[in-house]
Formats: sequence, C-alpha cells, structure tokens
Amino acid sequence: MATSNKSKAPTAPAGTTPTPAPSDEKKTDDPERLEVFKAFVMEFAKESDRACVILGAARLDILLKQLITAVLLPSTSSSDELLDGDSPLGTFSARIQMSYRLGLLDAEFTRALNLIRRIRNEFAHEASSVSLAHASHRDRIKQLIAPLKDIKIFGTFREMDLLKPHEGSARDFRAILAFLCARLEGAVHRAAPVKSERTCALVAKKWLEKPSSDG
Repeated sequence: MATSNKSKAPTAPAGTTPTPAPSDEKKTDDPERLEVFKAFVMEFAKESDRACVILGAARLDILLKQLITAVLLPSTSSSDELLDGDSPLGTFSARIQMSYRLGLLDAEFTRALNLIRRIRNEFAHEASSVSLAHASHRDRIKQLIAPLKDIKIFGTFREMDLLKPHEGSARDFRAILAFLCARLEGAVHRAAPVKSERTCALVAKKWLEKPSSDG
C-alpha cells in the first residue's frame, strides 16, 4: 500500500500551548510562512514593553503595505510612488485608513489598529522606563481586547507558552499583537488583485468592433 509523502506538522509537547497558525480560518499550507510568524512572535515576546510596541507596530505597518500591494495593480515605475517613503500611503495611519476604505478591514479591525498606533506614538515620545502597565496604556489595551475576550481563538493566543513570562496588560498586548498579525498574514495570503473588467478604458472595446456584414 502506498504511503503519503506529506509530512505531519510537529506537535507541541504535552501540557504546552503551540503557536497558532497565521490564519484561524484554515490551516496554512505554507510551512515557511508559519515559521516566519513563529519567529516574529518569539522576537517580540522576549522584548521589553517599549521594543515590543515599536516592533509590533512596525510589523503591522509592513503587513498593511503587503495587503494593499496585493490588491492593487503593480506600479509602473521601479519605486512605488503610492506606498514607499514619503508617498501618500507611506505612513501607518494612511495605510490603516486606505485598507478600511478599500473594504479590506472592517471598522473593528481599523479601530484596533488605530489603538495600537496611538500606543506606539506615546511610547516613542515617553521615557525609557515606560510600561504597558501604565494607566493610559492599560485602558487602551482593555479596549483592544474587549471584542475578543470571549473568542476562543484569542484565548489560544493568550495562552501561548511564549507569553507566559508576562502578566496582565503586558501579556494581553502581546496576545492581541500576535492575533492581529496572524489575521493580517491570512488576509495577505488570500488577497487577490483588483479585477481588470472593472477598469475604465480610454477606448471601449465595443467601439473597436467592426459592424456586422450580415444581411
């Protein structure tokens, strides 16, 4: 009897919580993508609160750029004048809003990303001793997890072994960060370019059709 060539995904040791896949809607069939996600979670899980916030926001920003790029037609120049550098969509804020206006994110997801952005901005301008346990950050983190507190998949992220050294708002923030990144990873993976049949042409195809000679 023939045996399958498909390798089984490694299982976590008994009593531990594995890192969830980048998409909770279907298991990823891309081991490399899963390993990249795990490496990212490991990186921000061990960082200080400040580094975690800055690193996490930067990762979300990159994923939004990838998501927008995936649905837009390719740039006609070597550099993307819409998304790179000081371009109109070169900031985290602009990418959040464009993703929402394109229908790539819903209002709740957009609100969550804006909360992350505000926390990032405050951390960037505060003293090095700043902590996610600070009252203002703690309140925003409560707002972040409120829509997810009873969602089973979010509980899986919060119980990841990598996050167990952290407690309270520090752990909640890292869990929501991993969750948002996973959701965006999945969205990028599923994204499809805009359909060309919706394109408005300068010259309509029907104008070029030759009149029928029948009759």
